[in-house]
Amino acid sequence: MSRTRSFLAALAAVVVFAVGLPVLLGSFASADGTPDVSLTKSAPASVLYGATSGVSLDASNTTAQWGYNLSFRDVLPAGVSYVAGSAEFEPTIIDDEPEPGQTTLIWSNVADLAPNNSYSFGYEVAHESDPSDPSGTVDCADAALCVGESYTNVAGAYVNEDPRYVPDFDPATGEPIEGPASFTGFSVDDATTEIVPFTVSKAEPADESELLRGVHDHTTTYTITVDNNLVRPTDDLVIVDFLPAGLEFLGCGGIDNTTDAPTYPGNDVEYEGAARLDATPLVGPLCIPVADPRVTVETVADPEGLPAGVYTKVTWADLGTIAAAGQFVLEYEVGIPLRENTLDFGGETPAITGAQAANLDNNSGPETSDEQELTNHVTATGVYDGAASLTPGETSTDSFELTRVAEDLAIKKSGSDETIAQGDVVEWTLTIQTSEYRWAEDLVVIDTLPDGLCPLAEGVDFDTTDDPAGECAAADLPGTQDPSIPYSPSAPP
Repeated sequence: MSRTRSFLAALAAVVVFAVGLPVLLGSFASADGTPDVSLTKSAPASVLYGATSGVSLDASNTTAQWGYNLSFRDVLPAGVSYVAGSAEFEPTIIDDEPEPGQTTLIWSNVADLAPNNSYSFGYEVAHESDPSDPSGTVDCADAALCVGESYTNVAGAYVNEDPRYVPDFDPATGEPIEGPASFTGFSVDDATTEIVPFTVSKAEPADESELLRGVHDHTTTYTITVDNNLVRPTDDLVIVDFLPAGLEFLGCGGIDNTTDAPTYPGNDVEYEGAARLDATPLVGPLCIPVADPRVTVETVADPEGLPAGVYTKVTWADLGTIAAAGQFVLEYEVGIPLRENTLDFGGETPAITGAQAANLDNNSGPETSDEQELTNHVTATGVYDGAASLTPGETSTDSFELTRVAEDLAIKKSGSDETIAQGDVVEWTLTIQTSEYRWAEDLVVIDTLPDGLCPLAEGVDFDTTDDPAGECAAADLPGTQDPSIPYSPSAPP
């Protein structure tokens, strides 16, 4: 899954390193010295206005040499602060350094980096926010940070090849002090985060992102969530979702607009013996029925900005205002039909006021297939009701993609315990399912157990080929349950 945004571009910075001068942190990853460690700094691409944001620092040593007394430095820009207590251990904080308004965080001597090893930790930062002036007329140049702006913070990792020396930093400015008695290896990296008024996301409960084909037997519920910022409302919310041709939009369930299915000509069902789509289970109260005037359903081809193809475009308009720290959740039902949707309904195209939902009349495309990827794209738009770097009244947009894979044969594995301790007996369950449109013959299931796990079954003996270490020779424990289907032990392939 991925996320795209239409806010302001990221800020930029510069890296400086000169012999005899303090090492300044820069805007791109770099590394130097002995050992030649590397630092990766991670932060979310966006954060809701008024919310805290997680940051992680990962220092790696891929050399054969030890890096001792690993220390970190992070420079936060003006308007951004460290959230006390969010790290495993608290940093030294130097305010207004190295520039006025900036904050330097230093974690000194947190670990030693063994050869081919890494160390990481996380913490949170907060940006200044102001709930005043709902008119949106504030000049954001006078404010610390506003919706639509970005901030970049820059971190460094420092080690010494000699265990006697700890990387040293100027106590007044927080600048790393150069020299072999301070650090001999270092790396810098940065991360940029945009401040956004709201985010949209999509979820579906399938295990391993796999959906069995079958618009009758294997329907599922998609959930769209819009999370608003913590400071000001967002007005005029609209959600648009594009479902690929291999997904049938079933609305809230309990409806069927099919009159003549191409997969079973002259009939209003998908195939002989199939049920009508109005037998689809009803979705709960978070679903807006297609009969609602705020909902339109339209079959379209090659929408701008998306991969070429046929989509079902579902629009939920006039959804109103989301309060500060509020959330809007929307659900609907889908299934994978026998054949893909097309623009041809075999006659007059139904109205977009709901008649194209749960309608198999245009399912004359290629047959959906095992392992077919099905990606749908959701976009939310709204108008932030507060001070922003955006033009007052300007519409903001957030998008999200969710991919599911069509399956004709699926297997799921679960255990009776979430964790396994030495000596535990765990019952494993294998669940095998086929789609509505295929069956499986001569099925063989192979489950390879890792080193340290032994199958328990009365009368099963393991020879040296199957169990060369002899670890499972005494695995026949009294009172254990045999598999519900007998199996044959064998060496891993």
